This record gives sequence, structure tokens and C-alpha cells, in this order.
Amino acid sequence: MKEFLKSILGVLKKTKEEPQPYYLTQNWKDYKDGLKKRLSKRIEKDLEKNDLQKAIARYQGFLKRFPLEQDFHDHLGVLYLQLNDKVRAGKHFYFKERPSTEEQECIFQFEKQFGFDQTIILKKFLPKEHFKISACEPGIKAIIKNKIEAIEQEKGQVPKFLIGVRNHLNKKGPLN
Repeated sequence: MKEFLKSILGVLKKTKEEPQPYYLTQNWKDYKDGLKKRLSKRIEKDLEKNDLQKAIARYQGFLKRFPLEQDFHDHLGVLYLQLNDKVRAGKHFYFKERPSTEEQECIFQFEKQFGFDQTIILKKFLPKEHFKISACEPGIKAIIKNKIEAIEQEKGQVPKFLIGVRNHLNKKGPLN
């Protein structure tokens, strides 16, 4: 795996081209890890220059393509905290398994923006494709499942857009 990453990164350094699409590489995970390393180096340089906006833009671009990378969400939340934007920081700390007290306050501010309505918050966050939910970390799956159960207890029924997600999370199988 290390040799594969070195070969990808070596080719990138020589040609200064974008990496090949994942379907042309041998392994999707290796491709994504290579992208994460490159992005981390670029963001590190941006932070050395005190260019928080550029670093935030890089994180947001990566998270548009890979929305389930919780470690990048955590880094982005910290950057928003440095800019004193607690609502946006709370959005990125929302699925963190063990948030600190400062992070919990940010999450509270984020939930307050939506009137503490879990249905609206989940509708904003959840991907429509169930295979993306399968790729979530087990902690995030547990949080989603607990939120759906809380909605069901509060309202007496599960909203239509959450029925498929609930069924998918309750399925037993190798992907869950």
C-alpha cells in the first residue's frame, strides 16, 4: 500500500497533474488517503500563512466530495471556532462522538438555529444514498439511529424520508 501511495505521489510531483480518478486506481481507499495527505499538506501551508479562509475553503471542497470524513469535520469546526462562528462550528461537531464542553455549546447553538427540531437537522445532514450511510463510522451510525428513535418517540411516527434510513440501519449484514 505504501508503495502504491509513493508511486501515485511520485507521479503527481513529476507531472503536477491531478490524481487519476479512483476507478482507474487499484484501490479506492489508497486514492482517498493520497488525496487526504496532499490536502493536509496544503492546508498546513495555508495555516502557516494565517490564511484561515483558504484552509476552510479547501476543507469544504474535500467534504463536498467525501462528506463522511469526521476528522476533517472536526478540523473545520476548530477553524470556525477560531473565527468565533459557533453555529458553523456546531454543524461540523454535530456527529462527533465525544464533544468537549465548548463543542457541545457550539452544537447547542447550531440546534437552536433550527428550533431544536431533529427532523429538520437530519434532513439537512443525511445523504439520500443508503450506501453512504453504510460507509459511516459505527459511532455516527449509532448517533443517527438514536436521533431517529427520539423523533419516533416525540412525534409517534417516523417521517417518510427517514423510514428507508431507519430500515437500512436496522438491517443486519456485512455493510452495517
